[in-house]
Amino acid sequence: MLKILVNSALGVGAVVWGCALAGCTGRAGSAKAPMTPAVEAIGRPALAGGKATSMPSEQTTFAKMADEACGLSGGCLVGASRAMVEGHRLDLARKANIQSEQHSAVPADALKAPTADINGDGFVTLDELIAMRRAGLSDQEMIDRLRATGQVFTLSPLQWRYLYDRGIGSAALEWMCKTGGMAER
Repeated sequence: MLKILVNSALGVGAVVWGCALAGCTGRAGSAKAPMTPAVEAIGRPALAGGKATSMPSEQTTFAKMADEACGLSGGCLVGASRAMVEGHRLDLARKANIQSEQHSAVPADALKAPTADINGDGFVTLDELIAMRRAGLSDQEMIDRLRATGQVFTLSPLQWRYLYDRGIGSAALEWMCKTGGMAER
């Protein structure tokens, strides 16, 4: 895994393990595009500390599970099936994170997949979102595929910035932040 120095704006002065997030700042108002207050407020450190009590419980539970399995900021995991969350499947979360790092999804697979969970492992990862974008899917098509998974979603500020910097549109990112934790069952 890659070592990343977490931005001091997050209030963490330690080295963090993550998935290909080098260079991400997670800072609201950065030169590229400002993160909305809603996105900044859902940072997983706040969730793990129990400060964000207004978040949906499934979303909070998934954020804590992702952090426990993959390190602060959840590594590559951005979505999980309810079965994975309810079963607290850390073993499978770690496996999905490693799979994402070592064998990234490709655009050809994204075009064939009916949902955003391209490899069908019960998790949506950063590489799967990027593969959908590289395959030419619009934000609405990505949202439709995210919705079709029925998974719970949450993004850390670092993940949000990483995806935004790689062309994932604000509409898809905001959907995962605002409504993704309450996707249809």
